Amino acid sequence: MNKSLFTAKLVGMVTMLCCALALVIMACTQPEPTETPAPTSTAAPTPTSTPAPEDTYLTDRSALVALYVATDGSNWQNRDNWIWDGPLGLWHGVTTNQNGRVTEVDLENNNLSGEIPPQLSGLSSLRVLNLSDNHIRGEIPSELAQLSNLEDINLSNNQLKGTIPSELGTLSNLEVIDLAWNPLSGEIPSELGNLPKLEGLELSVTLLAGEIPPELGNLSNLRSLTLAFTQLTGPIPPELGNLSNLERLILVYNQLTGEIPPELGNLSNLTLLNIPNNKLSGQIPLELGNLSNLDYLFMAGSNRFTGCIPKGLSYIESRQNRIRREFQSSRSFHRQRGSITDSYVMAGSLPVGTNNLFDMYEIITDIHRLGLPYCKN
Repeated sequence: MNKSLFTAKLVGMVTMLCCALALVIMACTQPEPTETPAPTSTAAPTPTSTPAPEDTYLTDRSALVALYVATDGSNWQNRDNWIWDGPLGLWHGVTTNQNGRVTEVDLENNNLSGEIPPQLSGLSSLRVLNLSDNHIRGEIPSELAQLSNLEDINLSNNQLKGTIPSELGTLSNLEVIDLAWNPLSGEIPSELGNLPKLEGLELSVTLLAGEIPPELGNLSNLRSLTLAFTQLTGPIPPELGNLSNLERLILVYNQLTGEIPPELGNLSNLTLLNIPNNKLSGQIPLELGNLSNLDYLFMAGSNRFTGCIPKGLSYIESRQNRIRREFQSSRSFHRQRGSITDSYVMAGSLPVGTNNLFDMYEIITDIHRLGLPYCKN
């Protein structure tokens, strides 16, 4: 073989071998392709369901219709626009807010009969419920405790019986409870002492029994406590002396026993103290002489106090005598007697049996009937 030809073949073979080797090396060093992870699907957030105006309208309407049916609406004194499909705010006695939600139901003295339906709990925006002066019977439904926005409940002067639902003590926005003039029985729920905004508690002329719950002393905003003409027994809780905003304390005609707690002398805003015709006894606490804002004081009747009357209370009897003289000497005495007496009746200050201005001095106080001297100190 020609030497030059052999050399050319050898060079060609070496070149081919190098190329093949280079391809092998490139294949070995080539990085493996990485898989791109598929994008994870993010679940769409579940939207918060806000009831449409139509839903709330139907909910409130359904509750009102239930009240109409349960209390013999066809015989109401005024049932204008009830059970129609127009705005609820045009139904007699119904008030709505700017969203069309029912905020007040005021059907006072409207000839309602039957029972309060539990469906009223559907009025979740209700602030005022006034069904007073009707003929409603049955029990107070515990479902009313679901009305978390309720501020004022007035069911007075009906024929409601049974116990006061303790669940009412969960209605933290309540400012007024008036259940008077109903044959309610049982005890006053201690849970009512959990109502931080309560200003008025009226449970008079009922069949409530048992003792006054000391928890009522927690009602720091209470201005009026009226528990008259019931069957309450036991002592006056000294915790009532914690009611720094109290203006009216009326416990007349019960079966309360024991002594007047001296803590009542802490009630610096008290203007009316009415506790006659119980079974109270013992000495009148000297601390009551600190009640410089008292306008009316009634303590006599069947109570049996001993000792002396705090000297600090003498101003009330002096005021009583002065007012009596002024009215008796007034030229317009007889002409005014009706209207002025009516004004005092509305204020709840006239003692039982007082019906004309000849007894006007009785409106001020009855401490002269205790037959006790004033303390010297």
